[in-house]
Amino acid sequence: MSWHEKEQIYVVKDDFGKFLMFDAAFFDMQDLEEELGKVLSLYFQRIEPLLDEEIRTCYPAVDRLKAIEEVMELELQFQNKKFELV
Repeated sequence: MSWHEKEQIYVVKDDFGKFLMFDAAFFDMQDLEEELGKVLSLYFQRIEPLLDEEIRTCYPAVDRLKAIEEVMELELQFQNKKFELV
């Protein structure tokens, strides 16, 4: 395992120099994405009714992609800090 400076992540390579992602890590990532999606959906449902009704009809009141990106970035930082503690 080595630190990948450009991506700011720890990586594992096989004998041929290809990057690996273990099945368990992949499934954990999928579960995490699903859980964070549910939390964000709840947040969106609570915040949007508080915003102006006319504005909501023009475009979504909350930039969902930006919110998801920010939450995933924060989760990555959190997981990296946990990894550093171990």
